[in-house]
Amino acid sequence: MSKANPPYYALKLLRFVLRDSYLEEIEGDLEEIYQENSENHTVKKARSIYNREVIKLIRPSLMRRLTGTKKLNYIGMLQHNLLITLRGFLRHKTSFLINLIGLSTGLAASLLIFLWVNDERSVDTFHEKNDQLYRAMTHFQLTGQLATWDYTSGKLGSAMVEAFPEVEDAVRIGNGTFKANGIVTYDQNNYET
Repeated sequence: MSKANPPYYALKLLRFVLRDSYLEEIEGDLEEIYQENSENHTVKKARSIYNREVIKLIRPSLMRRLTGTKKLNYIGMLQHNLLITLRGFLRHKTSFLINLIGLSTGLAASLLIFLWVNDERSVDTFHEKNDQLYRAMTHFQLTGQLATWDYTSGKLGSAMVEAFPEVEDAVRIGNGTFKANGIVTYDQNNYET
């Protein structure tokens, strides 16, 4: 009888999945079993048995690592990078300091911008209907230029409540520019207004 070859794709899968230390022994055993089955059964049945045995062998204890077989030495790599940085600093002190100042300035500017944006986004978020809060301001011409001030007429709030049904309520606040500051006393505590 002629020697029949095991199924190509099953053999390829076996070589790809198994660790090298197990591969030769398992591949030899499977080939012997395949030869016996091809003599006792049809080739189709022998191939089916071979494929089933290969699938049974795919288990974590026999599989090779898919991410690579070498373990990286992170501590050695970090030491090497620090050594290169130190050597570069000792050789090129001026450019190193310029780079360090630029990096620290950039990080500080980024942090300040983040804090400012975070503060701006948190205005009036304490209120449960903060998406309905608005502030009226005044735009007017002053010496040929458009000016914006943070105060309006004292009657604007009550007029808007009466004229516009969308306005549920209005409150007036003072900016301290045109009003005199005073002291309010309550329970022997003084508060500046």
